[in-house]
Amino acid sequence: MVYGFANQSNGRLSIESTTGVGTTVSICLPKYKQVESDPPFTSSEFSTGQGQVILLVEDDDSVRLINQEVLEELGYRVHVARDGEEALRVFNNLEKVDFLLTDVGLPGMNGRQLAEILQQLSPRLPVLFLTGYAEGALTRADFLGPYMQLLTKPFTLESLAIRVASMLEGDVSAVLE
Repeated sequence: MVYGFANQSNGRLSIESTTGVGTTVSICLPKYKQVESDPPFTSSEFSTGQGQVILLVEDDDSVRLINQEVLEELGYRVHVARDGEEALRVFNNLEKVDFLLTDVGLPGMNGRQLAEILQQLSPRLPVLFLTGYAEGALTRADFLGPYMQLLTKPFTLESLAIRVASMLEGDVSAVLE
């Protein structure tokens, strides 16, 4: 796991061990190039929702709650689920879903499998995948289908707001970020 983190961050891992003395594990990461940050966003800075229905699927309670609050503040109606099975039940109980926002790494059915099922029921459903995995692990040409985009964690709430708005406005070409 540590090696994977170092590798996906373009860093390196060093392990030195001496019997009877101990082990030292060092992670060397590239220097962070700090950019000037923008002031915190307010919902008025972005295209706000007009009551569109978003199905948010995230197994991490805190991430789900934050994303739900931001999207609701922006004017969307958000329905939540913790996994793919619950998401299918929620989807089937709703009259309409305008957007699917889902984590890739869900317990049981993963986010990609869920998206495929829901797009069979609603073929033009925009899907935004959220993932903590390295972008390179998901850039296979066959991962993103029609109307699908990917946003890697960590992401800013601003980038989430902008991406959701642009996809709902019709910009659904495949994007990895």
